[in-house]
Amino acid sequence: MPSGQFYVVDQPELSFTANYRLDRVNDKPFASRMVLEIQKQSQPTDAFDAISIGHEVTFVSSSGEAQRMVLVSDTDDALVFSSRG
Repeated sequence: MPSGQFYVVDQPELSFTANYRLDRVNDKPFASRMVLEIQKQSQPTDAFDAISIGHEVTFVSSSGEAQRMVLVSDTDDALVFSSRG
């Protein structure tokens, strides 16, 4: 999985390195879903402590593209967000 630098929209101080991938959504041929995985061991993630599964966050990539994503998994190792593609 490639990795990149992302930050939370309107909060550029909340910057994270994350692995990401695009998944095809089979039942919608025009749409792709982006999955963003933030590894907890490699950086502090306490900024996300107050959110729970289903909470929406808008991330901005280093290229300036914004993507609304939903927290779909919070394990001891990683936070996983997915777009609604």
